[in-house]
Amino acid sequence: RSHFIARLEARLEQSNPNREHSLLLVDVDNFKRVNDSLGHRIGDQLLVGLARRLRSALGTGALIARIASNEFAVLLEGMDAVAADSLARDTLVALDPPLYVEGHPTLISCSIGLTTARPHETDPQTLIKHAGLALHRAKATGGHQVQVFTEALIAEASNKLFVQNNLRRALEQNELLVHYQPK
Repeated sequence: RSHFIARLEARLEQSNPNREHSLLLVDVDNFKRVNDSLGHRIGDQLLVGLARRLRSALGTGALIARIASNEFAVLLEGMDAVAADSLARDTLVALDPPLYVEGHPTLISCSIGLTTARPHETDPQTLIKHAGLALHRAKATGGHQVQVFTEALIAEASNKLFVQNNLRRALEQNELLVHYQPK
């Protein structure tokens, strides 16, 4: 992850300041179920197969890295939001066929979060955060889809954190009271 962030930062700083760049976060839906039912060895082999498919679908120009247990980050240099969205949707289709592990077909689905850096944006952490918010939205709404980052996702995440913190505080200070209503 830190190596990808360093390379992402370097590429963003060295690139043409008038070009947009897109970042994808690709995550395997329900990957814990794969590891729990088939074992970590099979899960690892599935990730290797998925990485190969990503490379094939995205081409050699994309910077691809595994940044978490079942999450890949992809930098699409010089690609605007419309082109990146189209490529992300094509990639999702390319990842659909079963992966064969030890001769057995295994179906997996993926979710993709997408954000686009406007010209002069060079902060990799912000890009990853925005793509992560989009990815979480894609997974929360059923998975197996591409979600594009919008500013509304930041407000939604902030609101959820605000409510969660206030509920926790209310519980700790015994500020909640239950009223039952007859039906």
